[in-house]
Amino acid sequence: PRFEEIIDLFPQREEAEFAAGAIVNSYQEDGDLAMVMQKARLYSAMTLGPPDQPSDGVLDGVAEGAEFKLALELSNQGEFVQAAEAFIAFMETNGGSQFYNDALYNTAYNYQQAGKNDEANSYYEEYINRFPTDDRSKSLYFRIASNYSSILELDKAVNYYEQLYATFPDYIDSPAALYNAAFLRVGMSDFRGAAQKYEQYAAGSEDPKEKETVTWLAGEQWERVSEADALRFYQNYLTR
Repeated sequence: PRFEEIIDLFPQREEAEFAAGAIVNSYQEDGDLAMVMQKARLYSAMTLGPPDQPSDGVLDGVAEGAEFKLALELSNQGEFVQAAEAFIAFMETNGGSQFYNDALYNTAYNYQQAGKNDEANSYYEEYINRFPTDDRSKSLYFRIASNYSSILELDKAVNYYEQLYATFPDYIDSPAALYNAAFLRVGMSDFRGAAQKYEQYAAGSEDPKEKETVTWLAGEQWERVSEADALRFYQNYLTR
């Protein structure tokens, strides 16, 4: 109460800044994250201290960290939907946070854990669109593509398979993604695109038997494009 009185009576003195920090620290020591967030936000909004001294932003950072940890606690407790909603609220409040990408990923993950796959996929897609080269995006491309393939949204599936290969060509699942893209293009009647992707896959294969098999798959698709394209392909094949 004494510290709160100092803030109320002398908000534009250095003592008020010190008092606010002491109050927030006391809740941190108690592990009361909700009160840490509440008080840090309150005192940050009051712009305590001498008017000619700009805020150092410490309380904003404390509030941000507490809010993120509260969402993590919900996840650790198995309250996955509530955790996802808490991470969404965090992103809305802290758009420029260094933890924004973690919050976005955790939103998707917690919806996935809750069995809400549509919501999870939506946030996973947002994640890879915002952070396409992030390490966590690698597995997400394949997962999203597979989900779209399972519901026959083949154009979207092909897009994410090919994005994975283009963005992370050395990733362990990238060759399979390229092959799947070729296969699905056949189902879309994009025989030219399928042939090109099969050729690309064969060129990167280190297994002679597989290379030969996939090369012939490419030839089959060129035959469906036109006689001229097929002839060109087989002539090139014979001169290798």
